[in-house]
Amino acid sequence: MKNFAQTVIFSAILLSAVPVVQAQSDSSSNNNQAAQASQGSDEPDQPVTAHSDQLKSNQGDALTTAWQMLQSTSQASKPREHVSLLVALGTLGGYKQAEEMITSAMKDNNLDVKLAAVASAGTTEDHAFIPALRIAMEYQAPEVVVTAAASLWKMGDHTGMNVLQGVLTGQMKATSGMLKSGMHTVNRDLHDPSTMATMGAEEGASMLFGPVGIALAAVKFAHPGPSANSPRVIAAGLLASDPNESNQKALIQTLRDKDPFLRLASAKALGKFHGKDVTDALVDGFDDPKPSVRYMSAASYIRVTTPLTPEEVHQTTHKTSKKKPVAKQN
Repeated sequence: MKNFAQTVIFSAILLSAVPVVQAQSDSSSNNNQAAQASQGSDEPDQPVTAHSDQLKSNQGDALTTAWQMLQSTSQASKPREHVSLLVALGTLGGYKQAEEMITSAMKDNNLDVKLAAVASAGTTEDHAFIPALRIAMEYQAPEVVVTAAASLWKMGDHTGMNVLQGVLTGQMKATSGMLKSGMHTVNRDLHDPSTMATMGAEEGASMLFGPVGIALAAVKFAHPGPSANSPRVIAAGLLASDPNESNQKALIQTLRDKDPFLRLASAKALGKFHGKDVTDALVDGFDDPKPSVRYMSAASYIRVTTPLTPEEVHQTTHKTSKKKPVAKQN
């Protein structure tokens, strides 16, 4: 694993602060896609025993299976799978079990996992994470500190103002510590104009908190290739904002597409829809050969079948915490 979570999240923060408007020529785009494709292979298939047909007739069993899938991965996964899991958990703000898994991952010894957990906490906009994010501000890794500061800021907590000001003024540089740790990918991505333009245009210059979100950004860098930049992938994320019948049918269809990036995007988007056709499609996703698609299908199934009440949503996004960091962790 090539520190993809570090690349994703820190690049995302900087891009969300500075919209990229640079135009690309066709040749530059093609060269960039070729470079991405050469960086690594796609996510390996990990086939599982198919059991979706039985689960479709029993929502309780399907819900239990969804949670068990996420929890078992949280407890016994390799870093690469753990990051994919955290991507899915980032859609479950307000769900206590998801909160516990994300908070636990913030203490993981693996930097990629820790960084993904901090970013996922930010995407949930769940104020229950504020105390843990304040503690993350004390970590030594600058990319974790900046991500925690950005996550807190999105929740209305300005604890990390000095950190963000340091990034703005250049006093806290992306190259100060990360490149010494071997993060050459970050350096390349932040200084390659074609990459910057692609990320800015295709992710709305806001991968971390934008409409497409960290989920697709993380998978894009974990398994680089032209399909990760596909307009179809981005369209899936945008269509989620209007859960009408025609969009639902289209997303159910693309959840069976041969492109795993599109399947992941479709699974995430379907979390905002309802009905048996949706739940059946998501249960089918439990059997997907790609772990990242399975995790997102499980998370979306949880959102669809056990949605938060308006009161729970309000409590999630309006909690306040004055708890200060109690320990410095390395």
